[in-house]
Amino acid sequence: MAESANGALSAMNLAGTYHGTLPCADCSGRDYTLTLKGDSTYELHSRYMGTKEGDVDFSESGNYTIDVTRGLVVLNSEKESASFIVEGSNLIMCDAEGNAPQDKAAYTLMRSNDNEPAPESK
Repeated sequence: MAESANGALSAMNLAGTYHGTLPCADCSGRDYTLTLKGDSTYELHSRYMGTKEGDVDFSESGNYTIDVTRGLVVLNSEKESASFIVEGSNLIMCDAEGNAPQDKAAYTLMRSNDNEPAPESK
Protein backbone atom coordinates (compact mmCIF):
# COMPACT_ATOMS: atom_id res chain seq x y z
CA MET A 1 0.00 0.00 0.00
CA ALA A 2 1.12 3.57 -0.61
CA GLU A 3 1.64 4.58 3.00
CA SER A 4 3.24 7.58 4.62
CA ALA A 5 5.94 7.32 7.27
CA ASN A 6 3.26 6.95 9.97
CA GLY A 7 1.66 4.04 8.10
CA ALA A 8 -1.44 5.87 6.82
CA LEU A 9 -2.51 6.22 3.20
CA SER A 10 -1.99 9.75 1.94
CA ALA A 11 -2.80 11.71 -1.19
CA MET A 12 0.88 12.58 -1.64
CA ASN A 13 1.91 8.90 -1.61
CA LEU A 14 -0.88 7.93 -4.02
CA ALA A 15 -0.20 10.78 -6.44
CA GLY A 16 0.59 9.39 -9.89
CA THR A 17 -0.93 8.01 -13.07
CA TYR A 18 -2.54 4.57 -13.20
CA HIS A 19 -3.48 2.75 -16.41
CA GLY A 20 -5.16 -0.46 -17.50
CA THR A 21 -7.67 -2.00 -19.88
CA LEU A 22 -10.75 -3.04 -17.94
CA PRO A 23 -13.60 -5.36 -18.91
CA CYS A 24 -16.68 -3.77 -20.44
CA ALA A 25 -20.16 -5.34 -20.62
CA ASP A 26 -21.13 -3.78 -23.96
CA CYS A 27 -17.77 -3.14 -25.64
CA SER A 28 -14.47 -4.91 -26.28
CA GLY A 29 -12.70 -3.18 -23.36
CA ARG A 30 -12.27 0.07 -21.53
CA ASP A 31 -8.89 1.80 -21.75
CA TYR A 32 -8.65 3.60 -18.41
CA THR A 33 -6.14 6.24 -17.29
CA LEU A 34 -6.54 7.78 -13.85
CA THR A 35 -4.24 10.51 -12.52
CA LEU A 36 -4.38 11.16 -8.78
CA LYS A 37 -2.85 14.42 -7.64
CA GLY A 38 -1.35 15.25 -4.25
CA ASP A 39 -4.05 17.87 -3.61
CA SER A 40 -6.79 15.15 -3.63
CA THR A 41 -7.98 15.95 -7.16
CA TYR A 42 -8.06 13.56 -10.10
CA GLU A 43 -8.30 13.42 -13.88
CA LEU A 44 -9.89 10.43 -15.56
CA HIS A 45 -9.68 9.58 -19.24
CA SER A 46 -11.29 6.44 -20.57
CA ARG A 47 -12.09 5.01 -23.96
CA TYR A 48 -14.83 2.48 -24.53
CA MET A 49 -13.42 0.40 -27.36
CA GLY A 50 -15.48 -1.36 -30.01
CA THR A 51 -18.92 0.00 -29.16
CA LYS A 52 -21.73 0.15 -31.73
CA GLU A 53 -20.74 3.81 -32.27
CA GLY A 54 -17.03 2.96 -32.51
CA ASP A 55 -14.57 4.05 -29.84
CA VAL A 56 -16.11 6.50 -27.37
CA ASP A 57 -13.95 8.79 -25.23
CA PHE A 58 -14.90 10.01 -21.78
CA SER A 59 -13.05 12.47 -19.53
CA GLU A 60 -13.74 14.06 -16.18
CA SER A 61 -12.00 15.58 -13.22
CA GLY A 62 -12.93 16.09 -9.60
CA ASN A 63 -11.92 15.34 -6.05
CA TYR A 64 -11.14 12.04 -4.40
CA THR A 65 -11.13 10.89 -0.81
CA ILE A 66 -9.19 8.17 0.93
CA ASP A 67 -10.96 5.64 3.15
CA VAL A 68 -7.99 4.72 5.33
CA THR A 69 -9.93 2.07 7.25
CA ARG A 70 -10.76 0.07 4.10
CA GLY A 71 -7.67 1.06 2.07
CA LEU A 72 -9.80 2.65 -0.67
CA VAL A 73 -9.53 5.63 -2.98
CA VAL A 74 -13.02 6.96 -3.75
CA LEU A 75 -13.67 9.23 -6.75
CA ASN A 76 -16.27 11.86 -5.90
CA SER A 77 -18.15 12.39 -9.14
CA GLU A 78 -21.65 13.21 -10.30
CA LYS A 79 -21.14 11.13 -13.45
CA GLU A 80 -19.42 7.98 -12.25
CA SER A 81 -18.92 6.69 -8.74
CA ALA A 82 -15.82 4.54 -8.49
CA SER A 83 -13.64 3.20 -5.73
CA PHE A 84 -10.29 1.46 -5.86
CA ILE A 85 -8.43 -0.78 -3.45
CA VAL A 86 -4.83 0.29 -2.97
CA GLU A 87 -2.65 -2.79 -3.42
CA GLY A 88 1.06 -2.16 -3.52
CA SER A 89 1.65 0.47 -6.17
CA ASN A 90 -1.51 -0.48 -8.09
CA LEU A 91 -5.23 0.27 -7.83
CA ILE A 92 -7.96 -2.35 -8.19
CA MET A 93 -11.40 -1.16 -9.29
CA CYS A 94 -14.13 -2.24 -6.86
CA ASP A 95 -17.78 -3.05 -7.38
CA ALA A 96 -20.51 -0.53 -6.46
CA GLU A 97 -20.32 -1.56 -2.78
CA GLY A 98 -16.54 -1.12 -2.60
CA ASN A 99 -15.76 -4.85 -2.66
CA ALA A 100 -12.84 -6.39 -4.53
CA PRO A 101 -13.69 -8.15 -7.80
CA GLN A 102 -13.20 -11.92 -8.04
CA ASP A 103 -10.75 -11.44 -10.92
CA LYS A 104 -8.48 -8.74 -9.47
CA ALA A 105 -6.04 -8.92 -12.39
CA ALA A 106 -8.74 -7.91 -14.90
CA TYR A 107 -9.58 -4.78 -12.87
CA THR A 108 -6.06 -3.64 -11.96
CA LEU A 109 -4.68 -0.24 -12.89
CA MET A 110 -0.90 -0.25 -12.82
CA ARG A 111 1.00 2.81 -11.71
CA SER A 112 3.01 4.38 -14.52
CA ASN A 113 6.67 5.10 -14.06
CA ASP A 114 6.81 8.68 -12.76
CA ASN A 115 9.56 9.48 -15.29
CA GLU A 116 7.40 8.48 -18.27
CA PRO A 117 4.35 10.24 -19.67
CA ALA A 118 1.04 8.47 -19.07
CA PRO A 119 -0.22 6.26 -21.89
CA GLU A 120 -2.43 8.23 -24.25
CA SER A 121 -5.89 7.10 -25.28
CA LYS A 122 -6.08 6.82 -29.03
